[in-house]
Amino acid sequence: MNEELDELVKNSNCVPGINYVSDYLDEKTRIIYEIYFKNEKEYKVTGNWYTKGTKLDKYSKDIYDELINQGLCESGAMFIALDVKNKEEHDKMMEYLKSTRDKTVSYTELWREKNKIIKFDK
Repeated sequence: MNEELDELVKNSNCVPGINYVSDYLDEKTRIIYEIYFKNEKEYKVTGNWYTKGTKLDKYSKDIYDELINQGLCESGAMFIALDVKNKEEHDKMMEYLKSTRDKTVSYTELWREKNKIIKFDK
């Protein structure tokens, strides 16, 4: 990996498993990395997402806010929220998130459930 990403991971207090870290490439562009973290010296980038600005649409914003309220880091909340594209996905995802409010849910479990709900174009 590169030194900048190593430093970003180190400063993000990652835990073993799936984590999200982000950095701004310029004033308006953020890159969010999904990483599988084993330890500071051993991790793998499993996905990334570029965002322009920080404005989320109304469906993504609700999901983002709920994830933040439940304790997910900003990068992880943004990464997941940006996948929500319509009212149907929003409603199903919010139903799931509300059901987890009093539970401890891993990133992996959250990600799996999101992938069941969100319909990706093939």
